[in-house]
Amino acid sequence: HRHLSSPKPVMRFGVISDIQYCDKDDAYNFARTTIRHYRETLEVLRRAVGYWNREQVNGILQLGDIIDGACAQQGASDTALRSVLDLFDMSNCQNIIHCIGNHELYNFDRRTLQKRLNTAPPPRGVEYYSTSPGPGWRVVVLDPYQEAIIGWEKHSP
Repeated sequence: HRHLSSPKPVMRFGVISDIQYCDKDDAYNFARTTIRHYRETLEVLRRAVGYWNREQVNGILQLGDIIDGACAQQGASDTALRSVLDLFDMSNCQNIIHCIGNHELYNFDRRTLQKRLNTAPPPRGVEYYSTSPGPGWRVVVLDPYQEAIIGWEKHSP
C-alpha cells in the first residue's frame, strides 16, 4: 500500500492576540467573570515563540493588546512593553506584524506605537497597509481604531 504524506506548507504563520501583560497580581477581568493572570502571559508568549521557532514560521501576527491598560495606571507602560518585545526578539522570524488594539492606545500615542511596534511602516507611514510575506500572498493590516475617539490627540479631527 502507498504511503500518503502531507504536502509541505507554503507559508506558516504564528498568531497571538491579547497578551495583555502587566506586572500585576492576578485579578478579575472588567466583567468580574474570570481571573486574569497578568504575569503568566510572558510565559505563554515564551512558549509560543519557542513553538514558532521550531516550526520555522514565515511571519508572526500579533493582533493587538500586547500589554494591559493597567500598565499606564502604574506608570509602567515602557517597562512592560520592553518585557514583551524582549520575548519577540527571541524569535528566529523577523517578519512580525503588530496590530493596534485598544490597550496599546491606553498606554501610548500613535507616534510612539509607530516607533516601538512599527505599526505604520514605510513608505506610506499609515496604520493600514498591505504587505507580501511571499510570492502569491498578501496580508492586509487594518487599524480598527483609525476612526475612533481613543488614540488621537485631543484636537484631532
